[in-house]
Amino acid sequence: MVTQADLFGLSWRPVFLINVPIGLAVLVLGRKFVTESTARQPERLDVTGMLLSASAVLLIVFPLTGGHTHHWPLWCFAMLAGGLLLLGVFLRHQRRRKNDAPLVVLSLFRGKAFSGGLLAQLLLGLLSGTFFTTWTLYLQRGLGLTPLQAAGAFVLIALGELAGAVIVMKTVGRLGRRVPQTGALIAVAAMVVYGVQVSTRQADLTLLATAVPLLLLGLGFGTIAAPIADMSLAGVPHEHAGSASGLFNTSTQLGIAFGAALTAVVFFAATGGSPDGAVNRAAFTGVLWWVGGAFAAMWALMFLLPRHADNRAD
Repeated sequence: MVTQADLFGLSWRPVFLINVPIGLAVLVLGRKFVTESTARQPERLDVTGMLLSASAVLLIVFPLTGGHTHHWPLWCFAMLAGGLLLLGVFLRHQRRRKNDAPLVVLSLFRGKAFSGGLLAQLLLGLLSGTFFTTWTLYLQRGLGLTPLQAAGAFVLIALGELAGAVIVMKTVGRLGRRVPQTGALIAVAAMVVYGVQVSTRQADLTLLATAVPLLLLGLGFGTIAAPIADMSLAGVPHEHAGSASGLFNTSTQLGIAFGAALTAVVFFAATGGSPDGAVNRAAFTGVLWWVGGAFAAMWALMFLLPRHADNRAD
C-alpha cells in the first residue's frame, strides 16, 4: 500500500503520485485521438477576470481547508475577507465586460434551472467533502479497519453509483428531475439507516451489515451526480456553454472546500484529533445527520430543474 510505504519519509502524501502516470497517459492518448478544434472568431481572453477570480477563490478556499490545522488564526479571517472583497471586484469587472466576452456571463443566473442546479452542485461538493473525509477516519479509527479493508467499503458505494448511472441513462429522459430527486431521498434514507447502525452497533459493526445502506447511498450519489449538470445546463445558450461549465466546476471545488471547513466544525472539534474509537464513532454519527440534511436541501433545490430532461423552457 502506497499509504503505508512512507516513501521518502512523506507519510501518506505520495499517494497523489498515482495521478502522474494517469495524467501522462491522458496527454499521450489525447494528442493521438482527440481532434483539434479552433474558433472561427476567437474572442479576447479576459486576463484580468482570470486573475481576479483565481485570487478570490484562493483566498477563500485556502483558509477554509487549512484553518482548522492552524487553529483559525487571525490571518485566516483576513484572507476570507480579502477573498470576498476581490470577489466583489471581480463581479463588478464582469458587469463592465458583459458585451466583451466576460469570463462569467452573469445573465446565466437569471435562469432558475441554472441557479438551482449550481446550488445543488455546490451542496453535492460540500456533503462529499464532509462525508468521505470523515468516513475514512471512522472506518479506520472507529471500526479499526486497515486501509485495504476500508477500501472495500468504498467499492460498495462505487457499485451503487454505477447502478445509479445506468438507471439515469434509461429513465432521466422520461422522468426528468424526478430521477435525481428520488436519488436524494434514497440517500437520505440510507443515511438514516447507516446512522442508526453506527450509533447502536458501535465497534461491532461490520462491512457486511452495512452493505445495503452503502449500496443505496452510492445509488443516490449516482442518480444525482449523473443528470444534474445536463439538466442545469440544458437551457444555456451555446455561446455561453464555456462560462456555465466553468461555473459548475468551480462550484464543486468550493463545495468541497466548504465541506472541509464543516468537517473541522462537526467532526474534528468533537474528536480533538483523538484516535479513540468511541470518540470517532460518536463524532461520525453527528456528521451523518449533517450530510442527510444536505441531501434533503438538494431534493428541494431540484424543483428548480426542468420537469423533463428535454424540456428547456419548463
